[in-house]
Amino acid sequence: MRECDTTKTTPESNSKRREIGDLAVWTLSSAKQGNGVDQIRDNNTNTFWQSDGQQPHFINISFLKKMKVSEICMYLDFKTDESYTPQKIQISVQNSFGQLQEVQ
Repeated sequence: MRECDTTKTTPESNSKRREIGDLAVWTLSSAKQGNGVDQIRDNNTNTFWQSDGQQPHFINISFLKKMKVSEICMYLDFKTDESYTPQKIQISVQNSFGQLQEVQ
């Protein structure tokens, strides 16, 4: 997995790359009103997810069929909101019958 370019707010165009997030069901461990899934997905760096509950916080992205995911990009801004910037990010995968496996 390569790192995202931190100088850009959206991944650069690539003819082999396509957005598949709209094919998934997104759920959150918790969210404050007005700071949920819609704000994660709106491509606006001025909006954001804000959790509202006990840790750990998580974003669950579930696809209805097996999908190849080759890249995940997240925009984090410690200067803007250090209290909500994660100290650790764990990426795990699972098939419909298996246990979660950490991949990154």
